[in-house]
Amino acid sequence: MKGCNRPILLKKSAMVSTVEKYALEIEIFTLSRGFRGQISRSRAQKRRFQRSVSGQSGRTDFFNRIDP
Repeated sequence: MKGCNRPILLKKSAMVSTVEKYALEIEIFTLSRGFRGQISRSRAQKRRFQRSVSGQSGRTDFFNRIDP
């Protein structure tokens, strides 16, 4: 009976490793997409900040108004 159990165990471990492999690939894909989203968000924030600074360029008190 031990001989019958071995192929089943091998089959299960092969299935698990395949599932783990795909799970890892999906995780990497999700992380890379999230990272790209973060970059695009930070670019938008940077652009907004630059616009606000350039709009205030005539005033010298722009940085004095920011509380430490």
